[in-house]
Amino acid sequence: MKKNIVLFSIVFMLLLVVASNSLAKVEWVCSSKFPMNSMRGQYISMIADKVKELSDGDFVIEVFPSETLGGTQSTLDQLQSGDINLYLEGLSYMERFNPNFAMFSFPFLFEDMDQWMKFFNSEKVAEWKKSLREYNLAILHIQANGFKVMVTTKPVISLEDLQGLKLRMWPAVNVEKIWSYLGANVIITKYADVYEGLRTGLIEGVTCPLDAAFDMSFAEVGKYILHTDEYPYTVAWMMNAPAYEELSEEYQGFLDEAVQIGSKWLNANIAAQYEEKLVDGIEKLGVRYTRVSRKEWREKLWELYPKFEEEGILEEGILDYISSLE
Repeated sequence: MKKNIVLFSIVFMLLLVVASNSLAKVEWVCSSKFPMNSMRGQYISMIADKVKELSDGDFVIEVFPSETLGGTQSTLDQLQSGDINLYLEGLSYMERFNPNFAMFSFPFLFEDMDQWMKFFNSEKVAEWKKSLREYNLAILHIQANGFKVMVTTKPVISLEDLQGLKLRMWPAVNVEKIWSYLGANVIITKYADVYEGLRTGLIEGVTCPLDAAFDMSFAEVGKYILHTDEYPYTVAWMMNAPAYEELSEEYQGFLDEAVQIGSKWLNANIAAQYEEKLVDGIEKLGVRYTRVSRKEWREKLWELYPKFEEEGILEEGILDYISSLE
């Protein structure tokens, strides 16, 4: 009888250990618009693999690339509800929850990446970040991702060339106002429809990071690439805040460490890949690449931005605040 009791106790304890281990396993979902074979797709996969490695397989992040789980607004809905835990997208999309975030994608507002990052890390923006918690959202990390270009079906090297150009934009009223002010004929289409739009003439240009011009095949139909560097191209690791807070400190550490490792890898390799893609595009696709001064474009828009302050689109005093961040 005693042997049976002891055996039962051992079996019971083993079951508790197994149950405890199964409960400890964490499974997260990560969504992105980047294809898995792109450099950013590889970067995301590397981070997911590193989290799994650090946790001995107990913290798993399943990655869904190429907007598999839906477009931006649908994905943000899922991020709020907790159906998705991580989402990589431009910081300005947070304007849905705090309109101040829209300015992070205003062309030629910031002098360079250094000024952009100083602003992002400022006390002013810290308050905006706190406001996201009301919507179950938080920002884990900001990743620099190279620079922006304009891919067009005809040469554009000056503001004069931009006049009347059918330029694709995403649905953002103020961004549309900005490019219209510069003289473009703004056409709103889905990112997934850009290739066909360029091919058929529905649009004549699109702004995007340089590698996307090739990863998304835009350069096959838009042979002219203008290096605009309109704003520092970054993506935000947006996350469901309650899900992150529910993680143990150890698992939070694993996630943070993996992101830092991935960031170092991307920073070390992206410049070389940009050059490789560009050289390959010039040789095989006949791409024409031009880089011009941003001064003309920036001066034109800094005539508009004070009006944005007057209209309340930009917070009062924000332009002076940005200018002070040198």
